[in-house]
Amino acid sequence: FSLKSSPSRPINAGDICVLVVKRTDADPIMQALDLVGITYSFYKQTGLWQSDEANHLEVLLQTLARPEDRSSFRKALLTCFFRVKPEDLVRAPDLPATHPARQLYQAWLGFADNRQWSALCRSLLEDTGLLFPTPGDADAGRRLTNLRNLLTTLEQIGHGLNLDLLGLLDWIEHRPQQRDGAEADYQPVE
Repeated sequence: FSLKSSPSRPINAGDICVLVVKRTDADPIMQALDLVGITYSFYKQTGLWQSDEANHLEVLLQTLARPEDRSSFRKALLTCFFRVKPEDLVRAPDLPATHPARQLYQAWLGFADNRQWSALCRSLLEDTGLLFPTPGDADAGRRLTNLRNLLTTLEQIGHGLNLDLLGLLDWIEHRPQQRDGAEADYQPVE
């Protein structure tokens, strides 16, 4: 666990401030640092595949696997990839075929059907606006880093094992049983 900056003195490159020995001791310190807006990194923090980003990605991939399921598509619209507000979704019973979110979803369906994992992963980052976070969003760097790591892993697995979309979803479901599961669950440093 190390600080990236300090209100009184910037920490120079290479400075390491160890604040805790046990992981369980870090929670109150992280909450306090978040409260005052100090950025930090937690070395080898686990939970990448249990993060909100992983959940959003899995919801989207499940929706792509069932494109005829209207309720699944509406659920996907609430993920970080579309950024539709729940109140906007309630007001609009269905998106027309010309709506940008619907067109983007159709493009992703084509990438998934053709196993174009690189194109899909690139589009999930570049065509969604995720690379341009809302100003003042302190957690944007963490979320983007998690997404990049997750998408890179899925791209490599999809191509390396020549998986279709259902195979990729099966790999995600059984990922905790993989030999390198613990090491691959570390959240990367932003």
